[in-house]
Amino acid sequence: MRPPVKGVCQVWQARVDICDPAADLPAEDAAHVASMMTERAKREAYASRWITRCVLAFYLGCPPLAVRIERGSLSSQLGVSMRPVLAGGLLDFNVTNSSERVLVAVVGYGRIGVDSEPRKRACGFEDMAPHICTAQELIRLSMMAPAARGTALLRLFCRKEAVLKLAGHGLFIDPTLLDVSGSLAVMSIPIDGWPGEPIHIRDLGHDIFGALASTHKLHAVEMLDAECLVRDFGDGRSAGSRPSR
Repeated sequence: MRPPVKGVCQVWQARVDICDPAADLPAEDAAHVASMMTERAKREAYASRWITRCVLAFYLGCPPLAVRIERGSLSSQLGVSMRPVLAGGLLDFNVTNSSERVLVAVVGYGRIGVDSEPRKRACGFEDMAPHICTAQELIRLSMMAPAARGTALLRLFCRKEAVLKLAGHGLFIDPTLLDVSGSLAVMSIPIDGWPGEPIHIRDLGHDIFGALASTHKLHAVEMLDAECLVRDFGDGRSAGSRPSR
């Protein structure tokens, strides 16, 4: 399958419990899963790594175990930069997962970042505002009805996470330095390694609470079913039958 055309992001989604850990992950992925502290966290980490491999294998026409993903390297300036990239640069992708669902966002041009959170997390989340928001974002939140602040703050958090994941910095960068209230991300101070091009922000719809960040403005987001890929690839030793979307 060809990567998405310019301005289109394809977001593949699958439930965490669709994955039966039947395939042997590559050593790096297996070590990541093993490092998780609880069985639930291990299950989520396995699903995230395996579903990502199935999605990328679909584009590459190869078995999931043959997909080569590079995970980045340590940075003395930032502490860590672990943005995963596909070896060969055919496309760019980013992943987010929760206890219930994994999302894999894919673009054929530029960079992509994605984040999603369970809506239920909004309850009581407004206490985190001073640790997340810029001064202007705090003012806007204060003008909202109290009942709406938690949801609005969680949406801001998703936007910031998506932008910081695109940049490869994650929450090693103080989110209060980043304004995401508009359609473009605005960083208040120079950051080493920050993308030189504008970062566009788009909220996810389709009943998913989350956001996308991209270095090319998106005019379309296609939501696709990754569960059919997981079933088709089985234990990952074959290239599958190239399931339809």
